Amino acid sequence: MIASRTDFVAMHEPETNILCFRWVGDGTLDDGGLDALNLELRTRYNRDGHGWITTTVLGASRVLRVTIMNPRTTNEHLESMLDELARLASERS
Repeated sequence: MIASRTDFVAMHEPETNILCFRWVGDGTLDDGGLDALNLELRTRYNRDGHGWITTTVLGASRVLRVTIMNPRTTNEHLESMLDELARLASERS
């Protein structure tokens, strides 16, 4: 799903139920700006009650980290998560 979007990039090929990814937008922000925005996205996304994600530093980059645990999670849930993160990013960038 992330591979089909231009505003996100997956940081690895998932081997389990955990995926690290990064909002990159249109490519105009530098690494420092992306690090700050991805950290802010996690805070705002969680605070708004849309869902729950975490962040970590992978390599030298701040990334979003999602863990899918519920077997009832659907593609619609995942699309909604990405759409909401993108919406939050567009409000800020």
